[in-house]
Amino acid sequence: NNLLQPYVKRIVKIPDCLYIYRPTRPDSLVNVYKAPDKKGSGFYPALERIDLIAAAYRDQGCLEKARITVLNWLNGSIQLFSSNLLNQTAAEKKKALDAVRALLDKYEWREFVKSPESPFRLLRHIAKGNDFRVRCALFGIYRVLHSRLGTKLVDLCTRIINLRGSAR
Repeated sequence: NNLLQPYVKRIVKIPDCLYIYRPTRPDSLVNVYKAPDKKGSGFYPALERIDLIAAAYRDQGCLEKARITVLNWLNGSIQLFSSNLLNQTAAEKKKALDAVRALLDKYEWREFVKSPESPFRLLRHIAKGNDFRVRCALFGIYRVLHSRLGTKLVDLCTRIINLRGSAR
């Protein structure tokens, strides 16, 4: 549906609940991609989807108008797969952040994201190359919680982050 948005002339909100999103279903694609043995395999397909959508918006001439929406998806994807990226090596984490920076550069969003008026604090750190701060924000908290408080609290924090990311 994201690829259809440039063609939509009008969106109407209706009060009826026609769809119920259940992020905790074990066989959902998000949960399959986030499985510990997948080591962040969902991260790169998420970036590819965002790239595909941004390219379609650019082709339709509405990318600049949809910039905040697309950056929200990018920010949410990073948060969604952050718990799985924890299991990667430092080199793999750097590669993932470099892939995000390459996407920001491709659509000339880096300067906007780095600016003080950007609402994307996480993307700002990535764009500026503050990998240590990004790792602390995304990865460090899991390591600390896991070592001190156990797996249950880490799972709870992962769920909270996932719900925040999916609500955007």
